Amino acid sequence: MKDTILIVEDVDVNRKILIECLTNKYNYLQASNGKEALDILEDNYQDIHAILLDIVMPVMDGYEFLEQFKKIKEYQEIPVIAMTGIESKHVEERIIEAGAIDFLEKPYNPAIIRNRLKNTLELTRAIRAGRTDGLTGLLNRAAFRHEIETYLIESKKPAALMIIDIDNFKRVNDVYGHFFGDKVLIEFANIMLDECHGEHAIGRLGGDEFIVLLKNIEYKEKAKEIADGIIRTFNKSMSQYEGEVPSCSIGISYYPEHGTSRSEIYLHADEALYNAKRLGKSKSCFYLEGQEILSRCESFVGKEWILDALNAYIYISDMETGYIYYANKKIASIIRDKAEFVEGDIATYFRLQSVINKINKEIRDKEELNKEFFVGDKKYILLASRTHWGVSNCAKVQAIIEVERE
Repeated sequence: MKDTILIVEDVDVNRKILIECLTNKYNYLQASNGKEALDILEDNYQDIHAILLDIVMPVMDGYEFLEQFKKIKEYQEIPVIAMTGIESKHVEERIIEAGAIDFLEKPYNPAIIRNRLKNTLELTRAIRAGRTDGLTGLLNRAAFRHEIETYLIESKKPAALMIIDIDNFKRVNDVYGHFFGDKVLIEFANIMLDECHGEHAIGRLGGDEFIVLLKNIEYKEKAKEIADGIIRTFNKSMSQYEGEVPSCSIGISYYPEHGTSRSEIYLHADEALYNAKRLGKSKSCFYLEGQEILSRCESFVGKEWILDALNAYIYISDMETGYIYYANKKIASIIRDKAEFVEGDIATYFRLQSVINKINKEIRDKEELNKEFFVGDKKYILLASRTHWGVSNCAKVQAIIEVERE
């Protein structure tokens, strides 16, 4: 595929010379002044590989164009070669200081134009290859590290760091093959670019793990909104496929509240991701969010079902590790319509708000625990015995029994 060059030149004859130089090797777009060039870039910047820019033009000259061009982060990887007929060392210095990578003197020499353009494009590709992930085009680990360290040094504004992991991705590769797995990674990268548009930095750490620096985020809620948007869009995108499909989990730390150094906010975002995984996957979680619930559950190693009436959750604790899982699909299927439960998901806990609403908020005695509830046309009785869990009223669930509905 040919590279596309944006020609910005107000003189028709000069523009025709440049087009003749490019026709066989490149595609081209053309503008007669800086303002037209900015309008073209707005809609086509992702397809433009270099800009040939005249300096002296009406409406908006080359210097004014470069001043506006530098303000837009998405344009910064597009090299600009300036062109001028003014022979002056001062002009040359001013052009380079304004942001052009090189300059050409008029009258145009076709051979020099082609060679300068070829060298500029090759240099740009080499620089880009050293900074980006080969599969997704996102920043690689080293480039992202430079990005976050630069931000923390130069900016005092708050930010959020998101570490993102695609759930069950190994299973996707094993079942559908690596070609499909790569397709999922590319699709996920594009979703992040769409959801995190603007000056934010987006990278791939490796495998199925990604990282995002949300810059100038004044409120934590905004970071949560972006994270949940990524999850929703990815889930919707994956729903077109049949069988077992991946989701994603996101851990978030907020700068400077959760740390003031790169290592601190990275570590805390990673811990938040771990909690998001344990709290059911396909969700976002701030640093320390959910930690109290998980810690309290782990203290109940050996108790299979724990009902926390205060927080309206049922937890199922692993007998040995204290990790929280659902007990079995038979019981889960009884309450599927009443809980946030996905078939086959190794959920660490699931909500049973509508079931627990059948039980009084304050548990006074054993008889009050044995409440009946309905799922569809079926009637069930929840049998439980009272226990204590700090200041919260809790119960160990002994059984869920199906009974005939009168």
